[in-house]
Amino acid sequence: MSLSLKVKHIIMEPIAHIKRTSDNNFEIQTLEDHLSGTAILAASFASEFSNADWGHAIGLWHDLGKYSDEFQNYIKSNSGYEEDDQIKSKTDHTSAGAIFANQLYPPPLGQIFAYCIAGHHA
Repeated sequence: MSLSLKVKHIIMEPIAHIKRTSDNNFEIQTLEDHLSGTAILAASFASEFSNADWGHAIGLWHDLGKYSDEFQNYIKSNSGYEEDDQIKSKTDHTSAGAIFANQLYPPPLGQIFAYCIAGHHA
């Protein structure tokens, strides 16, 4: 008797995005890759007004809330990556970065950063 198992590669790093492919596998973007890539893009955009360092910081922090267990459970379950019989409700992943920036920098800079981070999906 032959036993065939489909084994999924287990991702231990925090995940930013999961996409199911046409062959029923998953494309994973780690949170580290997502934040680093966004920071590079944001720095490039902000260099247009001589503030690449601001853009880089905002890009790094824009999805800090995705490190939470709540978000990781949400994305793995709702994407089908992990089997779960319940759809999890959407979680807040932008507030953590906004709060961090606002606490790290004095006004008004912390508030400016927080506004950009909190509104990145608006």
